[in-house]
Amino acid sequence: MNQFVRSLLLLGLLLRSPILAQEVAVEPAEKDVATFRQHVDWLASPFMKGRLPGTPEMAFARDYVEWHLRQAGLAPAFPASEENGAASFRQPFEIGMRRELSSCRLAATGVELTAGSDFRGMACGDVGKVTGTLVFAGYGIKDLGADWHGLDDDDRFDGKVVAIYAYGPMDDAGRSIQPGWRGNPWPRQTDPFAKGSTFRDRGAAAVLLVVPPGVADDGAGLDGIRDRGMQIWDCPVVMTTTAAFESLMKASGSEQSALELRRLADKGRCLVDLGLEVGVEVAIEATPRSAENVGGLLAGRGKLADQILVIGAHIDHLGLGQVGSRAGKEGRGKIHPGADDNASGTAAMMMLAERLVAHYRSQPEDADLRSILFLGFDAEEQGLLGSAHYVKAPIRPLDQHDLMINFDMIGRITERRLRVDGSKSAAGLEELLKPLFAGSGLEIVAGDTVMMASDHAPFYSAGVPVLFGIIDPFHNEYHTPADTADKMNCVDAVRVVELFDRIARVLAVHPGKLVFHGRRRN
Repeated sequence: MNQFVRSLLLLGLLLRSPILAQEVAVEPAEKDVATFRQHVDWLASPFMKGRLPGTPEMAFARDYVEWHLRQAGLAPAFPASEENGAASFRQPFEIGMRRELSSCRLAATGVELTAGSDFRGMACGDVGKVTGTLVFAGYGIKDLGADWHGLDDDDRFDGKVVAIYAYGPMDDAGRSIQPGWRGNPWPRQTDPFAKGSTFRDRGAAAVLLVVPPGVADDGAGLDGIRDRGMQIWDCPVVMTTTAAFESLMKASGSEQSALELRRLADKGRCLVDLGLEVGVEVAIEATPRSAENVGGLLAGRGKLADQILVIGAHIDHLGLGQVGSRAGKEGRGKIHPGADDNASGTAAMMMLAERLVAHYRSQPEDADLRSILFLGFDAEEQGLLGSAHYVKAPIRPLDQHDLMINFDMIGRITERRLRVDGSKSAAGLEELLKPLFAGSGLEIVAGDTVMMASDHAPFYSAGVPVLFGIIDPFHNEYHTPADTADKMNCVDAVRVVELFDRIARVLAVHPGKLVFHGRRRN
């Protein structure tokens, strides 16, 4: 009898127990609903100011998660090291430098411009004091697919100060000619940070990012373009108003208007040598930033103790929405509570810790049980930095990590629909999950592919099977100040907790190695 058949027989026995046999949805216990609500209320409270990595409020959030993992009875996940003399619930890592503009200058003969009203430096660029001839390069985009093409691969700007329009090619009404991306009306390639990648190694001395004339966007203006405080460009970058750019054009002797240049750029590749010598100077102060994953370990037993099941969720969010907000200019400076994204997933992770510790304590001493690692990730919103760091520095080799379960936005379930990706990421996993899904009281939307936009992605890319729980469909209030705790569907969120409690119990005793069946990425 092979291991997979033994697993199915074991699952059949488990399904006879009251905890797994739920053909009809049962209302979750009131105390569990109250616990879930308490966690989300606390993490998404105004006091937490959106849990931005590197802030005191994010430190409070990590403390909260650690306290509950300790209370559940978990051991510190991270072993003692030379840097850390004792085992710890924390895994620190660097998240780059906090870059803040200290001064900026933009000058040309015959032109008077004022910092703050006509232009501003951007911390996403490099520091430096440069002088170069001004050239206009359209939108600074290589292509948008379809029939629109901008810069060629061989376009270089050695020593030039390059002016490009912000946003992307638009119609007569000032709206994008291509569909937007993830709720943004503009394609991803139009983001200044995507343009920074396009310009890398093209030799520009500096870039002027110009507000294009006639653009129909609520965020248009010097304060409308996000500056993430991370260096993306390899040269100084200055944001200018349309009027400031037209002053430079007039000083160059150009007879074209900024709108005429925009209409040329809307059609595709557009390079215009304006011939004006321009000076740019940008100074930036940079200070190191650090973050910490929070992890607790439930030790396994017997033959399976060395194998790990990971249950994780990211703790952080967007803070005051200066970066990553979907609310546009109106959202800047306002608290983004992140109740669904991802106080809800963090709450589920903590509740599962308490449940599974109690379950392990009830099992015979000679039972074979996998170890379970509960992980609260930091800096997910800044590019999956916490999970990527863990995958590079795991507590045990990655081939001992049998499965990673990740929760991200499970608090706004509608019509009891939950998307679960990854059921096909390990051989035989889909068959194990089917009866558990059927008895969950939820409508499970099993994705054929794995959405790679949350903390399971680094694990999957490294060859670890994953399960990813997320609402289906999305609501329009994520990454906005409107993602608040009062909108949680706590009852169905607890159903998610109960479902993954059962999944974890089955996988904890699954005798065979879960063999990765996805597409490993380099």
